[in-house]
Amino acid sequence: MKTSPRKSACMVFPAVLLAGLFVSGCGGSGESNLEEGLARLRENNYQLAVKSLEKAVDQMPDNASARCNLGIAYWKLGQHKDAASCFKKAAELSPEDVRPLEFLAQVLMDMQNWNEARSVLVQADKRHPLSSRVLTSMALVEFRAGNNTQALSRLTQALNADPAYAPALYNMAILQRDRMNNKEAATNYFQNYLKIAGSNSRIKDMPQFLNKVPPREPVQQVPVKVVKQPPADSLITSARKAIDKQEFDSALEMLKQAVSKNPTDPAAIWELAVLYDKQLKYDEKALEIYLKFVKQFPKEPRAAVAKKRIDEIQPLIKQLSQQKQDIKSVPSEKNLEAAQNAFQEGLEYQNDQKWDAAIASYKRAFDLDNSLSVALYNLGLVYKTKGDLNLSKQAFGQALNVEPNMTKAHYMLAVVYNMQKENKYAIEELNKIFRADPDYAKAHLLMGVIMRDENDIESAKAHFTKYIKLAPEDPSAKMAQEWLNSTGNRR
Repeated sequence: MKTSPRKSACMVFPAVLLAGLFVSGCGGSGESNLEEGLARLRENNYQLAVKSLEKAVDQMPDNASARCNLGIAYWKLGQHKDAASCFKKAAELSPEDVRPLEFLAQVLMDMQNWNEARSVLVQADKRHPLSSRVLTSMALVEFRAGNNTQALSRLTQALNADPAYAPALYNMAILQRDRMNNKEAATNYFQNYLKIAGSNSRIKDMPQFLNKVPPREPVQQVPVKVVKQPPADSLITSARKAIDKQEFDSALEMLKQAVSKNPTDPAAIWELAVLYDKQLKYDEKALEIYLKFVKQFPKEPRAAVAKKRIDEIQPLIKQLSQQKQDIKSVPSEKNLEAAQNAFQEGLEYQNDQKWDAAIASYKRAFDLDNSLSVALYNLGLVYKTKGDLNLSKQAFGQALNVEPNMTKAHYMLAVVYNMQKENKYAIEELNKIFRADPDYAKAHLLMGVIMRDENDIESAKAHFTKYIKLAPEDPSAKMAQEWLNSTGNRR
């Protein structure tokens, strides 16, 4: 069964390749047919493009460009199997290029073949590690498959690799708005997207975005799948199943939703307390929820059990507090080892999108070794992912108190300041970077964006020019160059 062709799946990569991207095959009429096919593609005349490109493939069977562009033409006509075959062959013919695999993944997504699309993008990631474009495509697979936490993780990775990558910012805003129900985070990400996309933004109005009013033209975005929110008791049942599978972060989100839906239900609050206590080992949070349970439901049979756990947990917290003071004085070799173990545990939780558990582990790692600035830095990244920009800013600032020359912490602090429209402080952080590392490319990009927004055209030009020189292959270099071209002699 054929699927209707799509104008665009998401803001990830351009729809047409140029002939110069691949060099192989012989000359003559094959190249003429390739040029003719590319011309028809640019005109959106896909039927004629197929005829010319099929001839080019017959005449130049080892030309990856002909194969890939034929795949694009098939794709636009809804001939997904033919398109997939072309992209697979193009990927074999050009093993260093990642784009045929990205196109193949798009086709597989259109066919709802999520597992194969994931596999193809893993191959793409190996060819081009930590590519924001590839990571955003990975997020799209998970989003369309309904895996919200995995989509969040991939978009987080994409933005950690390049905080100014517009498609990742836009898609993160969509995810926060439609799946995470986090209006504040959606607003922050969309505002940052507007700054980066500039005139290329199809939706320019915040109320329009938050109210989901479609633009006049189709916007390249993550397709929205409407998910009906389950009732509280169903969430509790699902959370228990997730706990059985050791999917603790998913269970945590479900139980938080259940408590929010029915704050007078003792079952939801009890399950949340036990999760913090037994699975996440987060004593402070467990104590808080147990106390809340006893206060709200003093006659409930489980209140006695809650009181017993409160009596057991409180001394442990006091003991830990005392240990913190001792550790800050002279960290022992045993504590240093425990700190590294807690830090590695935090990394694992972070990679598994178990945000609250990661936060607890990173805090514990720093408590055990107060020289471990990287634990505070990662703590800032996790808070930023959750949309809590104030705590994120605080963590990055603490990391810099420990290690004043941590350039990446200065940069992420500038990113957060910029997201909160505190550009005065963002500029201060960026200037600290330039004094230590004048060639920090992404800092020049962010400074260029800020100067552009402040209408300091000459400074914006200087920083964008420097950024393009330092990182011509970065995804945002094209945006910067287009802005420079549009300014001309403007002052």
